[in-house]
Amino acid sequence: MGIRDGKNDLVNIDLGIALNPAISFLKKEGEKFIIPPLSSSLNPGGFTLNIRAAIEYDALSNVINGYLTQKRFDIHEGFIKKHVIVVNCQVSGGADNDLILEIAFTGSHNGTVNFTGKPAYNKSTNSIEWLHFDYDLKTKGFLLKAAKWLFDKQIISEIKKHTTIDLTHYYPSAANRINALLNKEWAKGIKGTGTVNEIQVIAVSALPQHLLILSQCTGTLAVQVSEIDLNF
Repeated sequence: MGIRDGKNDLVNIDLGIALNPAISFLKKEGEKFIIPPLSSSLNPGGFTLNIRAAIEYDALSNVINGYLTQKRFDIHEGFIKKHVIVVNCQVSGGADNDLILEIAFTGSHNGTVNFTGKPAYNKSTNSIEWLHFDYDLKTKGFLLKAAKWLFDKQIISEIKKHTTIDLTHYYPSAANRINALLNKEWAKGIKGTGTVNEIQVIAVSALPQHLLILSQCTGTLAVQVSEIDLNF
């Protein structure tokens, strides 16, 4: 079951609920039935769902390109004055949970630079940030390969700002879609009534295919059965 975020169509969410009831009117010979002890529930009528949301790297690249493509940065190193113009940005997943941002640039020099980092969820800002942000400069000039000052703190700070993924719109969009799934007739005579109370991100992983967001959703749910077909 797919859910697409309404903000920039960036996040695809897969929600799976599987119920496999079995009803039998025949008792197997020798089979024993053990009734568990009765106890009061701490969360009566409550439910917990695990949600897997995927951000495609192409979609993330498009968003970053919208901010950085054709952006010019001026660099001053002593008496040296250079400038960099961003041509294209491409996000991909690497090994060991690495996010890779490849930026092609022109200006005073032509080349590419690869930024790497680890995705991490920042609860205070409701965003996914890149930790351990570092880069490797690749150009045709041998001397320039050692000139890491070409991408100074100003440029790195600007790039980090636009690689941060804001999840502010993710929570209400996901909650609205899940509520719509809960409050409907699932089958003839079986109707659900429920609401989402909270959605929390519990993990973020950079996979080769996409950026994976694992969330946990809690809420309340009641199921009303008005009729059921027991014809076999």
